[in-house]
This record gives sequence, structure tokens and C-alpha cells, in this order.
Amino acid sequence: MARRLKERGVLPKQMISSPALRAITTCLEFARVLNFPANQIQEVRRVYHASSDTLLNVVHQAGEVDSDRPIMLFGHNPGLTDFVNDLLDEAIDNIPTSGVVGAKLDIATWKEAVAGCGTLEYFDYPKLK
Repeated sequence: MARRLKERGVLPKQMISSPALRAITTCLEFARVLNFPANQIQEVRRVYHASSDTLLNVVHQAGEVDSDRPIMLFGHNPGLTDFVNDLLDEAIDNIPTSGVVGAKLDIATWKEAVAGCGTLEYFDYPKLK
């Protein structure tokens, strides 16, 4: 999946991960493929099995939005799927393991992120191709 993001030209500004082994291991692999410095990954305890509201609070701390360099969030279901659905006003049934959602948000800072503020650009996952 990281290679697919690299093919899309995705270069993250920030990578935020749950400290859970599976999440941080996945995040580290994405960082390697996307040439993101591993020492800049932010492990955030609150992301572990977080609700949609908690994930929204986490991204509110991300600072300025850079439309060319997204933040990447590595977490857990059902909270992660709920968060994406809330933020984008979508009805994705489940974001599977290593699934990737890209979105365009109509905000200037992450503190402005609210339900329905974005639109889905892509939803990709290992079994899709």
C-alpha cells in the first residue's frame, strides 16, 4: 500500500500512529517507503482504539494544513472507519488492515476539521487490486 501511495506522489508532512505493535510497525514501513524520517513519527497513546471524536481531537493538534503534504494517521477500527465517515460524510463499511483513505479537506488549519468538511479522493486497500 505504501508503494501505491508513493506512485500517487504522496509525501506526508506528519505521521501519527497508535503505539500498538501492528500500527507502529505498519507506520514504520510506510515511512521507509515514503522516505519519511522514522524519528519524526509521532506515537500518540490516545490513538489506540480511539473513537472518532478522540481521533478528531488528535488531528486538531496537527497545526497548519499543507494541501501538498498530508498527515497520515495509523490507528484501529471501528474508530478509524467512523472518523473517516464522519469527516467526509461517507458510508465506508470498513477500512481494512493497511487500507488507505485520501481526502481533500476544506480547512486552513487542522483545528477547523469538523464532520463533513472533506471529500473522498480515494479509498484503496490490499485486496482491491
